[in-house]
Amino acid sequence: MTAQVKEVAGSVMYVERYSLVVPVAVPTEEAAITTVSLDAVQSGDLSPAAAAQEQQKLQVFSGKRAVSRYGVEVEGSGASAEGRIKVRGRFHSHRTLYDVYGLPASDRIQVWLFNYSHDSSRSELREAINDSVVGNVDIDLKFRLTGNDFGITSVFVTFEAIRTQIAGVTKDFVTNNSENAKAVSPDGSPYPGGFEPIP
Repeated sequence: MTAQVKEVAGSVMYVERYSLVVPVAVPTEEAAITTVSLDAVQSGDLSPAAAAQEQQKLQVFSGKRAVSRYGVEVEGSGASAEGRIKVRGRFHSHRTLYDVYGLPASDRIQVWLFNYSHDSSRSELREAINDSVVGNVDIDLKFRLTGNDFGITSVFVTFEAIRTQIAGVTKDFVTNNSENAKAVSPDGSPYPGGFEPIP
């Protein structure tokens, strides 16, 4: 069997999925917001103060971001081939968020999510998010991709991402370390073949 890895130039759409991260600890300033009913929010029956609080509420989502819509085509079930992605993207850097909890940039995203979920203040995190600006993020990843028995020939190499929303402003913080690299099918589901970053 043989396998081949080559770039697919935008011929397949990747479906992005983000999930809301529900924190274990609720900051004091947000505790009052959680008691407001959903009906009041939807009908606009909130007091001006409660509406302002709701607007300023921090929400965090976890998901995956395709690297510059970079698709990879693989042929050959059970066989593997190596590839490399070297691109520069325009994102918010995950280092901004990791620095809040004193985490090394190489940590898995789950470590950051755990710290966020147990943070009872989040004032420093909120400040870091508000101050963050989009910049160049370099991605250089070598990987090994293995074929599959399901006829899937195009995959997307993705990196874990943290999406934040404050006052209607959405920011995506994209990781660029190999610990957070994954291969997914175009529909966003995990790729059923093998994927392994190479040091």
